[in-house]
Amino acid sequence: MTEDPSKIGKPVIKGIVNPVLASGHPHVGNQCVTRYPNGSCVIVDYNKGNEHIRVENMGSSITLCPDGSVKVVSAAGKMGLEINGEGYIKITGLYTIEADGDIGIVTKGKCDFKVAGDMNFAVTGGFNVTSKDMNLVAAEKFDVGAESITINGVKTLVTSSTGTSVKSYGPVELYSTGETVDIFSSGETKIRGETINLNPTS
Repeated sequence: MTEDPSKIGKPVIKGIVNPVLASGHPHVGNQCVTRYPNGSCVIVDYNKGNEHIRVENMGSSITLCPDGSVKVVSAAGKMGLEINGEGYIKITGLYTIEADGDIGIVTKGKCDFKVAGDMNFAVTGGFNVTSKDMNLVAAEKFDVGAESITINGVKTLVTSSTGTSVKSYGPVELYSTGETVDIFSSGETKIRGETINLNPTS
């Protein structure tokens, strides 16, 4: 009587109908499936048009697909990619990252984003940026639009431009708590309005 290989820790190797991509190929002789006692499985399929290699373990899998792509699936738990030393990811086509939960990016060094085309951020919640120093430079045009805009400067707020225009469809206030507000121009200064009130006591 032949002893069951799974009971003595030996892998079971046999040809079976393709369970991976559901190709329906009847040529089971062109597929080799190796199953191990712990449930792990290695499938090598060399049927023409469906050649692929798949490694399975605990519900997770890595598949080298017929079109040359690589599919990695983590069924449960965490999925990690560790690179010890330098590394890179090169994408020659369209690439999309989707997450049902949160995404965090942490770097202990410098982080550069270089975009040859447009860059768009669409945020349905709050958009918060915190930094020690911040520089915003636009070569041609810089637009900011919002229902309400608040700019807080702890010490100094300086706006310099070769031509500045402040327009509002509602009230505009220049307010300082105890400090002087200076309006200076090397040329002509105009204050226009249907009603102008200058009241130093209010």
